[in-house]
Amino acid sequence: MLSSHDIRSVQYMIEQSDIRERDFLEAHAKMEIDIINSQCLNRSLSDAEMRAFEFAIETITQLETRQHKETWWYASRKRDQLSRRYRLSH
Repeated sequence: MLSSHDIRSVQYMIEQSDIRERDFLEAHAKMEIDIINSQCLNRSLSDAEMRAFEFAIETITQLETRQHKETWWYASRKRDQLSRRYRLSH
């Protein structure tokens, strides 16, 4: 689980980005997840890989929440859905 400092880091990164960069941020986060999944097919994630995975999930969640102007409840649910979906592919 990401610390509150890490979550604020994601929020700050998104707030400081230009609106045109947000598609890139989402694509990069999804690519990071795919790389981690492909590297860890036959083993558990290391602590660093798990942190990178969670950071990528949080980035996608924050971007989608901002895009749709959704609530905290939506973000929490979306984060859980993404975590389950990407872990199932692992």
